[in-house]
Amino acid sequence: MIVDRSGGVVRGNLRAESLERRHPVTDYEDGIRGASHAPVHGNTTISVLVTNVKLSDYSLRQLGLQVHSSMHRGIQPFHTESDGDTLFTLTTDEVDLTGVNTTGLGTLASDTAWDAILAALD
Repeated sequence: MIVDRSGGVVRGNLRAESLERRHPVTDYEDGIRGASHAPVHGNTTISVLVTNVKLSDYSLRQLGLQVHSSMHRGIQPFHTESDGDTLFTLTTDEVDLTGVNTTGLGTLASDTAWDAILAALD
């Protein structure tokens, strides 16, 4: 399901009769208890994060991890064993911001990723 910034379900995982949010565990409850052997199908999200900020390999990796981890806010469930959710992160190294706060950069990029998830629905 896709969740907006107020926690409302924008796509998927709604009860048909009431249009209320269904918790993801409802979909997987039988599988968790071993009652069902039906395959669980996932959806794959492939994303690319490109920045022009010069970053070390370590900082670039951390930025990617932060943004990819944050995407669960908009996509639930995210990064399951039945999908291939992937984020490619790269930089052009054009802008040298010595001492840049990569956590702050990651926070901005994470919000932008959430905006991109919501914009993809239009």
